[in-house]
Amino acid sequence: MATTQGGTNGQGVVFELTPAGKETVLHTFCSQPNCTDGAGPYGGLVMGKKGSLYGTTNAGGANNGGTVFEVTPKAGETVVYSFGSQSGDGGNPNAALIMDKNGNLYGPP
Repeated sequence: MATTQGGTNGQGVVFELTPAGKETVLHTFCSQPNCTDGAGPYGGLVMGKKGSLYGTTNAGGANNGGTVFEVTPKAGETVVYSFGSQSGDGGNPNAALIMDKNGNLYGPP
């Protein structure tokens, strides 16, 4: 799960919550200079075949247009894509991703 606000930097976190109610923060957003790791995650997360979690942030990234990110408990967060990297690619996503059987990610219309 993710929160759009809060965490150390006030820009949201990805967290794990066990059935017993123990919370573990897996990533705190805006922890990199200029928020290149993204800020304000929106929508739900989707789990990949190998357990990675994928989601979007509404802000931050290399061009401040939001990101698609991957989080793993062992490796932490990786930016998969920063919106605004190419002309016409959109920006500031605010909905969950879906994943097809091949692992391709699709964003909201």
